[in-house]
Amino acid sequence: KPPITQDNSVHFSFRFGNQIKLPATFVAIIPEGRFWIDETNFQTAIITSENPENQESKILGDVSPKFPILSPDSPENHPSKHSIFSLKTLPPIQNIEGTVAVLSGIFNNNYFHWMFDILPRIELLRQSGINFNEIDKFLINYQLPFQKETLKMLDIPEAKIIDTEKHQHIQATKLIVPSFPASVAWMPKWAGDFLRKEFFTASENAEKIDRIYISRKQANNRRIINEDEVIHLLTNFGFQSVILESMSVIEQASLLGNVKVVISPHGGGLTNLVFCHPGTKVIEIFSPNYIYSCYWLVSNLVGLEYYYLLGENSLGFSFHEFISPNHRLEDIFVNINQLLELIKFMGITSIIDN
Repeated sequence: KPPITQDNSVHFSFRFGNQIKLPATFVAIIPEGRFWIDETNFQTAIITSENPENQESKILGDVSPKFPILSPDSPENHPSKHSIFSLKTLPPIQNIEGTVAVLSGIFNNNYFHWMFDILPRIELLRQSGINFNEIDKFLINYQLPFQKETLKMLDIPEAKIIDTEKHQHIQATKLIVPSFPASVAWMPKWAGDFLRKEFFTASENAEKIDRIYISRKQANNRRIINEDEVIHLLTNFGFQSVILESMSVIEQASLLGNVKVVISPHGGGLTNLVFCHPGTKVIEIFSPNYIYSCYWLVSNLVGLEYYYLLGENSLGFSFHEFISPNHRLEDIFVNINQLLELIKFMGITSIIDN
């Protein structure tokens, strides 16, 4: 379902076919398999053991994602194009006896990628019929509160976790590698169903807020430059500003599962759209220089009414380029009149008028 905008045409970042073919899922078992991830969490590789005849190892491209993230059918996703081949050396191998399940991927500390790329791999392990008691270690990031909370809820024992941050290049007696639920950042419907089943519980006692604005003022990037103006406008329409970083995953799921309208700049908090009820209205605010459509895809999975608004460059473009050369992380200036027009276009009424 295409996004809704008041612009003359939909931005090209949203122009996909009506259907996107995603790769099949699987669980691979690799004797003497190796795992490598770079220090930035931008590149990772699953490597087979050396072939005794030709002393060559192979990279399994399906489970060796790298940045930038490409569409599932891009020819640049071919293993021969992997960045590992441009490296002169890799860190020393840490040998681990026993069976290790690899759950780690890229951007492991990013809430969106954690929820949609990493956690569904646990469900694939479950569905494969592999006995979790026979897995000696789980290789995964284990630093942030949302990582620890969700792994505990999914019954991954802390004593069996080896942290990717401290184990960047390992070789195990046996490596178990579930595929990603699809390609990285492309999510199938079953992954959303899995997240709702595990983390959202309908409760009569849950705080119910109809309209929320998700603030990124505590984030390091993609903040709203004129957020005070934005919040002042939204308050007139009954919106409450929330900071999701201060909440547990369960609390975030409960909050988003009860709202009717969500407005937010592009960012990880919109991952929680997966917990919304069908028909919930969404406005995602983008920098005019960076539009990434992952939360539109989430909205389509759940059946949400998705709108978007492009911000503005608040300075002359050349100076803007100088102070914010990385468009992916730049802060956003919102045209208040355009936001007001879009809110009215959506049929949202002011509480002052009422």
